[in-house]
Amino acid sequence: MRKLKIGIVGFGNWGKKIYQTLKSFSGCEIVAICDKENINLNDLNNLNEKIIITNDCQDLIKMKLDAVIIATPNDTHYHIAHKFLSSGINLFVEKPLATSYKEVLSLISLAKRKNLNIFTGHILLYHPLVMQFKRYLTKEKSWELKILRTNNFLTTNEPKDLLYDFGPHDIGLILFFFGEKLSKKNLEISKGTINFNFSVQEEIHIFGVWGKNDSGKERKIIAKSNGKEIIFDDNLTILKFIENKKEKMVKRIDRRLPLYWELKFFLDSLINKNIKESVSTEKIMKIIDELERLL
Repeated sequence: MRKLKIGIVGFGNWGKKIYQTLKSFSGCEIVAICDKENINLNDLNNLNEKIIITNDCQDLIKMKLDAVIIATPNDTHYHIAHKFLSSGINLFVEKPLATSYKEVLSLISLAKRKNLNIFTGHILLYHPLVMQFKRYLTKEKSWELKILRTNNFLTTNEPKDLLYDFGPHDIGLILFFFGEKLSKKNLEISKGTINFNFSVQEEIHIFGVWGKNDSGKERKIIAKSNGKEIIFDDNLTILKFIENKKEKMVKRIDRRLPLYWELKFFLDSLINKNIKESVSTEKIMKIIDELERLL
């Protein structure tokens, strides 16, 4: 079987992780990497690899690629994605797909007209522990969820930037868990943080914070109901279930696994010529747009 030919645009921290993970798939070949900065060949870990290095996206468009993965800063996603879709190339775009709902709809519409795959990297939706978390949630109808997605290193304190950087992960998760639109939404803005309070119908209450945390990086979802507690810690990649004060450690996995499964899902979709995201990007970004109006 012919190998899928893949290009990567953006070779910062996350672009490098995507590159290293893609190398584990025998069914694809990384043909080219594009970045506006000079790329250190030592980051490729194999100087004999015949990968084209460029700082011009147009060079990738001229190649016969099966797909391009975009891992550039958020505010560049729309224009870069539009350029590749217009040229007939399938895309994987790191979240958010764009930084406005109007731009998101424009890209999705263009992909449909061109009969192309466009996939957004909401990585936790393909995380094995998150799937297990959802199975626990289905055992009760009423839950209280606390979500913490913070760190002590932010490049901006602007509320919109915080919303588009942190929000898509958790809005995607909420829709994945409960399959419902948020019925009540409230945001409180303080310097470097967004405190949120949501509900799904009357039984599910969700609160938490996105943004700055001086004590360090935190990535947790804590669910409580009728004496039961579920804790997903993305930093430690662990899932704990507590009932009657007895704790059960469900699983521990390698940190690379979520990205592996997400990329596998995308590559399989290219082979099958059809992609159906776990939660549609359009639904996620519609809610992000509604939340932006509350800022």
